[in-house]
Amino acid sequence: MTRFLLTTLGSLGDLHPFIAVGRSLIARGQHAVLAASEEYRGLIVGAGGKGGASDTPYENLGIELTSV
Repeated sequence: MTRFLLTTLGSLGDLHPFIAVGRSLIARGQHAVLAASEEYRGLIVGAGGKGGASDTPYENLGIELTSV
C-alpha cells in the first residue's frame, strides 16, 4: 500500500478536487491523508474522511507560501 499526503491551503474550489483524489486513492486500496484548514474538517469528515488535528498553525511550519 502506498501512502499519500494531499495538502491544500486554498478555498473550497481547491479542496473539492483533493477530496475526490483522496477518495479515489482509498477506493483503490491506498492510504491517503488530506491536510487542510481546520474550517474544512466537517466537509472532509462528511466525505468519508477521518478528522484529525495538528496543533501547529500553518504559519509556524516554516513554509513560505507564494502564488504562482
